[in-house]
Amino acid sequence: MLRYINNITLRIDYSTIFSALGYKRKSTELPDLFRKEIKGWIDEALHAVKLDAVTARCEISFPDDESVLLSPEGSNPEGSQPETIRIASASLRRFLSSSSKALIMGITAGSAVTELIDKYQIENMTKAVVLDAAAGEIVDAGFDYIVSLLNRELARESGRLLSKRFSPGYGDLTLNAQGDFFRLLDMEKLGVTLTDSFILKPRKSVIAITGIVY
Repeated sequence: MLRYINNITLRIDYSTIFSALGYKRKSTELPDLFRKEIKGWIDEALHAVKLDAVTARCEISFPDDESVLLSPEGSNPEGSQPETIRIASASLRRFLSSSSKALIMGITAGSAVTELIDKYQIENMTKAVVLDAAAGEIVDAGFDYIVSLLNRELARESGRLLSKRFSPGYGDLTLNAQGDFFRLLDMEKLGVTLTDSFILKPRKSVIAITGIVY
């Protein structure tokens, strides 16, 4: 069964975003006014982001050495059984080999922040780079929030999530698999679309999978 988590609110560590931008606390000197301006841009990104997510818990099986079968638990809102998907990826199979189940997660920062980035790519490229880095870190923090939330719930079942996650485009898990995950998660309900080349739109939208162990 799909679970939607809307309007995720986060507190962001500025230092994490400064590090993503390549600024090192002890070796990079920034004028105070410029540092303050960058923090203002980060705040602007945070206010533009509308962080929404969807998750699906799946039964997993391994029909061969090169693929994984993922069968969503529960039923669709209309009562039908969700489709089992087959993902051809030896890397994902190895990643999930010790797991009892899988958790598939989709998250998006929304369109407003990407429109803001596009605007400043024309007007102020430095600001656009900061906004882009901030939005990326906010999405990563959103995944951390989901993992923390689910781990608290799984603890009651004596379970936990793996500490790492796996996304299409990594290893031999090709972007084509993003189409299967996208349909399974019904991410259109989050305002996300998928291009013919399996790219998620808006850009700051990500799909990831991790394992559940007991």
